[in-house]
Amino acid sequence: GFVKAGPSVVNKIAVLRDNIWNAIDSGVSGINAYVSVAYLDSYLLTIGGSFSKAGNTSVSNYAKTFIDDHWDSTFSIRFDGPVYAIANPGSGYVVGGEFTHANGNLVNNIAEGSEAWGSGVDGPVYALAGQYLLVALVTNRNSVYVGGAFRTAGGKTSPFFAVHEGPQPGGVKEPPEHVNSFQIFPNPATTEISINNSENITALSIINAVGRSVLTAPSDELKSPLAITNLLSGFYTVLIKSAGTIYSQKLIIQH
Repeated sequence: GFVKAGPSVVNKIAVLRDNIWNAIDSGVSGINAYVSVAYLDSYLLTIGGSFSKAGNTSVSNYAKTFIDDHWDSTFSIRFDGPVYAIANPGSGYVVGGEFTHANGNLVNNIAEGSEAWGSGVDGPVYALAGQYLLVALVTNRNSVYVGGAFRTAGGKTSPFFAVHEGPQPGGVKEPPEHVNSFQIFPNPATTEISINNSENITALSIINAVGRSVLTAPSDELKSPLAITNLLSGFYTVLIKSAGTIYSQKLIIQH
C-alpha cells in the first residue's frame, strides 16, 4: 500500500477534495497493511483489506468512517483474514475475502455483517455485486453475485462464480420507530437549529451542496440548539447517525 498521495502522508487510503489529496484520519496500519476495497454508500465509507488499526482504533481488516474523516470506534465486526470485496444489496453489507470467521462465527469467506451464508464458499472471494429488486409491494428480492477462487458455494458445485438470491436472512430491516420523528426546526433556519428526539442521535453532520462536511456535532452537543451562523446561506443535507444507521434530512439556511 502507498504512504503518500501527492505531498500528503495518507497511509494506504486517501480522499481527493478540490483537487487536493487528503488523509482520512491517519490512515490504516499493521504488518504489511493494505486496503483492497473501498465502498462508498452516501457519506459512509467502508474499507476492507489487511490492517489492524484504522487511525488509533483497533480493528481487524474492516473499518468504517462516518463523513467526518474519523474512523468509527463503535464499529466492531472483525475478520480473521483479509477482506477483498464489499457490497450492499439493500438488506445489509455483504463482505467477501479470505477468512474463516467473523466475530468468532464460522462464515467461510463470505458473510452478511458477521453472520454466515449457509456453509459459505470453499475459497477466497475477490468480487461482489449486489442487486435489489422490488418484485411486488410486499416482496423484495436481493441478489448478490459472487466471484473468486472457489469450487463450491453453499455446498453445491459452482466453480469461480455463484449467485445468492434473497430475501436475505432477516429480510429488509425496519428503522427504529423514532427515526421517522426526527425533525429539524426551524427550517429554513437563520442562526441555529434544534432536532427533536436528539437523545437517539449518536452523531450529526451538515453537508454542503458540493458534498463537503461543514459542521459536525457529537450527541452531547445536540441537547441544546446548534449554532449555524458560520454557514453560508444555501441548501444543505443533514446526516443523522442513530443505532448504527445514517438518515438524511434537507436543510435551508437563510441569513
